[in-house]
Amino acid sequence: MSSSSPLFHCGFGGTVAVGSSPATELPITEWSVRPTARYSTFQTSKNMGYNQVEANWKSATVTITVEYDFNNNPFIAPTSIQIGTILSNVVLYLHQSGVGTLDGPNWTFPSLLVTETNQSLQVSGGNIRVQITGVTDGSFTAPAV
Repeated sequence: MSSSSPLFHCGFGGTVAVGSSPATELPITEWSVRPTARYSTFQTSKNMGYNQVEANWKSATVTITVEYDFNNNPFIAPTSIQIGTILSNVVLYLHQSGVGTLDGPNWTFPSLLVTETNQSLQVSGGNIRVQITGVTDGSFTAPAV
């Protein structure tokens, strides 16, 4: 491994922000991104009997687990995260330079369609957890690390 390439050992310092001017930082416990690409298969006489493939339609599924205390509700303002809602400017940070500082390498989703808002609660004193799942609506950018 090259000494110049960054290495992330855990999600400490990572966060999620939604919206802009100013963005709303969510109290997350984890997030994940599953980027995918559809592909087309080409077969011609020049392929020597092997398939040739080319990536075309790109998309990503994003899952964010948010933990709220009992005085907060993810389904009302400022985030108003409901199924069918399109969230604008969703940014998933790998690491920040400081707590509450929205900077550093990140996934950027200009538009994300919310497809699920699963809730869970631990009776043993835990907070309310909402797992938000969404799919990209248009282009997105992977982190430059």
